[in-house]
Amino acid sequence: MKFVHSLKTLMILSPFLCIPPVSGAELRVSDPERAGLITHPELTEISGLAVSLKQPDILWVINDSGNSPTLYAVTTSGEFRAAFPVSSAVNRDWEDLSSFLWDGKPCLLIADVGDNDAVRKTCALYFVEEPDLDHSGDAGGPVVPFRTLTFRYEDGPRDCEAVAVDVENRRILLLSKRTDFPGLYVLPLDGTDPGVRTAKKVADLTNVPRFTEEQKSRNPLLRFAGMPTAMDLSGTSGLAVVLTYTEIWIFVNTTSGWIGTLRQRPVTASLPLLRQAESVCFDGTGRTIYITSERLPAPLIRFRIGLGEENGLR
Repeated sequence: MKFVHSLKTLMILSPFLCIPPVSGAELRVSDPERAGLITHPELTEISGLAVSLKQPDILWVINDSGNSPTLYAVTTSGEFRAAFPVSSAVNRDWEDLSSFLWDGKPCLLIADVGDNDAVRKTCALYFVEEPDLDHSGDAGGPVVPFRTLTFRYEDGPRDCEAVAVDVENRRILLLSKRTDFPGLYVLPLDGTDPGVRTAKKVADLTNVPRFTEEQKSRNPLLRFAGMPTAMDLSGTSGLAVVLTYTEIWIFVNTTSGWIGTLRQRPVTASLPLLRQAESVCFDGTGRTIYITSERLPAPLIRFRIGLGEENGLR
């Protein structure tokens, strides 16, 4: 999806800026801060963001369709560090990126799941071990996926830009974008079956913010509001975050697990003015959220999360 919009109008019209927290402890979200600026000339359409599990000051990023199948490393201030081509992978429409530990090894999941017109018969997930960074230059060797998972949705093609790995329950979560309510699907993380797997629908997220048809008719830009464009889970902090074009939704994990957690009403925070926000991740502590957008220069935005009055958060 290619468009530019002004979020100032969206933020004024949004009725979902003060949703109560979902747990007894009061979750606090800072105002957004600019952590840095991404300016590398190849990173023109960033569609996925994931924290490094090897170096806490490194973030991994990818571009979406029309770009090479490449992993890029930048610092948490946006400075370019390295590029790693991904062998035997096709960037049909890369839309999200997740980091996770698997058998003690830091890994990355690259989600080739974009489907604006809902016509793809199958989509693909590429699993790679997180590359090592050295200090000798910006040219990294090729990364070879150790697994490629091809799948379809049980109820037909779906556009999806939000994917996360639930390591504890050994599954992959996918959140649909262009449906009345975001649909949550699951795939097993285990297995080496070379066949096409089936993503099962487990929930509709009916408690997330929505704009009315009357609001959309008054401002055509609102037709894109409330669409999930990225997702991340933090087992460390017990928080999940879903990014949309206008705001972030933060969910507090409870004993119901991640599926039950995502069915709750989230805490929300409005984004600053961004061209096209499609990338989000937690840091290693799960208490900082990073966001960036398509087009250059791409601001790297940071939200800090606290409980109660800690850290002076609002």
